[in-house]
Amino acid sequence: MADLQKLKDFAGKFCIPNPTNPDENFADKWNEDERSPRAFLSWIKQLQADLEEAIEHVDPQEVEERLGPVLGAGVVSAAVARFAEPVRAKSKTYPEVRISNPDKPWGS
Repeated sequence: MADLQKLKDFAGKFCIPNPTNPDENFADKWNEDERSPRAFLSWIKQLQADLEEAIEHVDPQEVEERLGPVLGAGVVSAAVARFAEPVRAKSKTYPEVRISNPDKPWGS
């Protein structure tokens, strides 16, 4: 797991500043419950494993099935619809057409 010490400030408190509001500390609750940082890092590790497993699949439906429970079905469905549909449209397969005994307009 990542080194938790790297997430502490000079006072030894967990600190992950909000990039848009440096006065806000995303990790302020971590200083109240020692289980929080480890739980977060465990979640990150599992998320990384889930994402690595999902990208092994080419079929957007399979990616959606893998990531839906992890990230939320609505979010994943919207992302698949937005990014996979153009790919699906370009790679449409068409049925094979076979004509037996075709007419021969140029003669027999």
